[in-house]
Amino acid sequence: MKIKYLFFIILSFVLLLGCKEKQKPKDQFHDELGSISIEITGNEKAKEHFEEGLLLMHSFEYADAAEAFKEAQQADPSCVMAFWGEAMTHNHPLWRQLNNIKGKEVLQEVGATTEDRLSRVPTEFEKDLFMGAEILFGEGDKADKDTKYRDHMEKLFNKYPDHHEVASLYALSILGAVRGGRNYEEYEKGARIAKGILNENPNHPGALHYLIHSYDDPVNAPKAMDAADSYAVVAPDAAHALHMPSHIYVSMGMWDRVISSNIDSWQASVKRKERKNLDNDALGYHSFKWLMYGHLQKEQFDSARIMVEDMERYCTELPSRRAKSHLVMMKGAYFTETGKWDDDLVLDTFDYSDLNIQAYAVGIYNRSMYALEQGEVDYVKEHIEVLEESVYEAGNEVIAAASATCSGNYTRNLANQDNVNRAKVIILELKALLALRDGNIASAEELMKEAVDLEDNTGFMYGPPDVVKPSSEMYGDWLVEQGRLEEARVQFEKVLERCPNRLLAVKGMEKTSTSS
Repeated sequence: MKIKYLFFIILSFVLLLGCKEKQKPKDQFHDELGSISIEITGNEKAKEHFEEGLLLMHSFEYADAAEAFKEAQQADPSCVMAFWGEAMTHNHPLWRQLNNIKGKEVLQEVGATTEDRLSRVPTEFEKDLFMGAEILFGEGDKADKDTKYRDHMEKLFNKYPDHHEVASLYALSILGAVRGGRNYEEYEKGARIAKGILNENPNHPGALHYLIHSYDDPVNAPKAMDAADSYAVVAPDAAHALHMPSHIYVSMGMWDRVISSNIDSWQASVKRKERKNLDNDALGYHSFKWLMYGHLQKEQFDSARIMVEDMERYCTELPSRRAKSHLVMMKGAYFTETGKWDDDLVLDTFDYSDLNIQAYAVGIYNRSMYALEQGEVDYVKEHIEVLEESVYEAGNEVIAAASATCSGNYTRNLANQDNVNRAKVIILELKALLALRDGNIASAEELMKEAVDLEDNTGFMYGPPDVVKPSSEMYGDWLVEQGRLEEARVQFEKVLERCPNRLLAVKGMEKTSTSS
């Protein structure tokens, strides 16, 4: 009887907890975004919405953040900082994106000129922050404005040394102003600021987020493990916060954690899409791609294949550039890891010509690898020429900005120099394969060496390889076939420096230890 009674008590307690959970209003989906503290001028309702917007913005949930800032404006039209917040959602510093037109349109709702707008900002502190938006959405080149904004935020950081929001925005501005690849000195500066905030507020989403980005490489990733483990717990209502820990996990080759992190992020994006009745572009394709890569590294090829098929379906339903870019990269990764280039799943009828040159090149690479399996050498030669012309055009139009700090800048239509260089690497790889097919061994090796040199001097890749078959890995595989094991080891070591625990490189390294 006592056991039955105890079971009844436990069951009642569980049901009570369930009822309490159900009592949560259906529209409260942003309860857990972390914690910040900032005083602005406005009524209480406006302040509430403003804080929600800023929390979301720290986690790069820009669309939802903009909605929250608009709600703050509706709650109190005189809350000028709500307009600052909405404008700032049009600046995506780590993605190297700034929508100057939309940002300026928001600011002009406050006043026609900078002087007019600043005259409506009630406090000195708010004026100082508002001036940052004026710099970003003013005249001039984006790179120059990023630098001026960083310098402005540095002044505010010195003026308000104990203000966490100023500090976090300054840390982000440091990362956003970096050009020409990874600047470890600047990234360490951003990390120090983020760590200073976390010492006083361990639940600050911006500090956690920007610390992860500061250490998002295999050398420094261990320094951000605590932040990675904390961020998803602190801000589980932000899908991007659920994904971000996997930046550190990929950098450390922790595939189980990569998988679990991106399952959570993907599911959060699906729920948001359904809740808001959005189209497929609201889905977290970025986390979906990283999730598939995790499965591939665990040799869970059936799961990965299903994901490629699902991505093709999403793309058929809405063939946006974003969807097509992710599909082509997912196919490239899947078939590179499995080696099943004769599979008809490689084929599709999507037009990839409107994509960033890097994604377009991967599309041609995928189809060319299939063609080589079928003996369609002429197809490969023709499409190498097509790709070379496209690369030449993209090189002439290349934007001055450096690589985006988040993997996935191949989804942006404008190319940067790293995108162009990676497309050139793919051309060299295809030419090397053709040379091998023709028995021109010396030429093939020279082409592979050229590809390796170019990729080595291209910006660091974040997450799954942007060149789906890293050139050092391709060269290493070939060197193993030639019995040149010591040389092959050097190539695989290079891959593993950038991509720790990458399965094909690990297997390649194992082959170099075989004496026969």
